[in-house]
Amino acid sequence: MFDDATKRLCSKTLDTFLDQNIKCAFVDWVSSECCVNTRSGHTKGHQDRFGNIISEGSFVSHNVNTNNFIKDVGDKVTESLRQLNEKDSSGERRKFALKTHRELLRQAAEFKEPLEQEDSPGLATYNFTNTCFSCLFGRPEYSLPCGHVICKTCTRDFDQTEEGQGFSDQVVHNLCLLCATDKPSGSWPWTMNITPQLSGIRVLSLDGGGVRGIVELEVMQRLEEEIGLKIPFWSFFDLIVGTSAGGFQLISNRSLGKTSSAKYEF
Repeated sequence: MFDDATKRLCSKTLDTFLDQNIKCAFVDWVSSECCVNTRSGHTKGHQDRFGNIISEGSFVSHNVNTNNFIKDVGDKVTESLRQLNEKDSSGERRKFALKTHRELLRQAAEFKEPLEQEDSPGLATYNFTNTCFSCLFGRPEYSLPCGHVICKTCTRDFDQTEEGQGFSDQVVHNLCLLCATDKPSGSWPWTMNITPQLSGIRVLSLDGGGVRGIVELEVMQRLEEEIGLKIPFWSFFDLIVGTSAGGFQLISNRSLGKTSSAKYEF
């Protein structure tokens, strides 16, 4: 799997990451000020965190060996696939793959910048908004209490709901995939409602008008009974809007705490 084309892609990805995230290695020997610019943002010389010029000069690279990095990745992929093929069933292979992925994320969370400074950030401090840092493929959609955002696939794959508990569109995470934190206290375990596989944005609109509110309640109650999953009807929607009598229904439902996932508009 780790052929030459994949190695080139991996190398390009590493170069992009280094250009956009790793700070310049320059340190002024008089003031001890460090340059905070990345390679892609290094245009006006060496600057401090307030934007002041420390010294003239171009970007100073860290000693990062791309070839060794690519080799380490290739060795890890080869060994993981060998162990994966030794599993007897698809279920065991899936469990092993998720366990291996989680361990790699833990290692990434502890990674420090090449200067090895105590206060240098690990990879887990980077909060990407256009790429899920857990899988590097999906778009971030679901946020965790620590501030990291992951995609729907990772949200579902790393679900830690106990067997036989919960609902099909609800997942539970006991700690962050990226930084391994279970703090702040009181927020974990973190429960998230996710949309079904083939679902788009689900909107429920409740019209107003006196007696029509009673009709709506009867219809929703009947639908909930017909679905037969013992799940509040409101839990099937991402956004619920209502006016007049419809708005009162939303207020009533919200005050009873029947759902924690839908957004309300009155």
